[in-house]
Amino acid sequence: MNIEELQKSLEEIKTNYATLEKKFEDSEQKHTEELQKAEDRAVLAETLATLSKEDQEIFKSFSDEQKQEFIKADAETRMSALEDVRKAEAEPEDIPEKIQKRFSSLTEELKKQRKQTEESEKRNEELVKRIAKTERENRIKDFEKRAAEEIPAFSGDAQEKAIALMAVEDMPEGPRETIKKMLKAGDAAIAKNLVPVGSDGDVLDTPSDSSEAWKMIEKKAAELKSTDSSLTVEKAISKAMKDNPSLYARYIAG
Repeated sequence: MNIEELQKSLEEIKTNYATLEKKFEDSEQKHTEELQKAEDRAVLAETLATLSKEDQEIFKSFSDEQKQEFIKADAETRMSALEDVRKAEAEPEDIPEKIQKRFSSLTEELKKQRKQTEESEKRNEELVKRIAKTERENRIKDFEKRAAEEIPAFSGDAQEKAIALMAVEDMPEGPRETIKKMLKAGDAAIAKNLVPVGSDGDVLDTPSDSSEAWKMIEKKAAELKSTDSSLTVEKAISKAMKDNPSLYARYIAG
């Protein structure tokens, strides 16, 4: 595998890692929703189990919104609401008004409780996000150090190489070890200036940067033009880059 193929493999690793992260986030969200539904069913069953048959019938008469508010209320508030309904039933002429009044009060209390709960959940969520961000940043820093030690010759900034190594590290053991060996060999090849041969079979000199690579391309183009006067400068440069792909790769690598 040559340097260009290794660079392409790194790009594919980055893309695959991003895809896996998205799938994991979607799966985690779905799992959280399913857990919430199961928890709601469990709370409902637990609530009904604490009620007498008479109170269960009262509960069944509630609207969906009232049922949700009843379930979220504490035990004292629930019993108070049921007692008000029982009292209202003993005074038929005032049933609608008294029930509505009591549930209006219950709704206000629940709104306060819900607001407090939401604020607490928001604080906890932000804390979890900060912790996750810190852990990821620390992991990237660790892998930046590894990248500097393991693949210093590869192109890319410290964070890009760190993310690539993180993706490799998260692979199953078999592919992970194979990719590690490939990266190590590729880095060693780059460090030792081992590059592909040109179309004429001569080993190409390795330019130290993009500017030097361009100068070498221009030199190759001049040689081609000297042997073929029909070539324009542009065509000569194009042919020089095609005949010497490693020079072109070093030029565009910057």
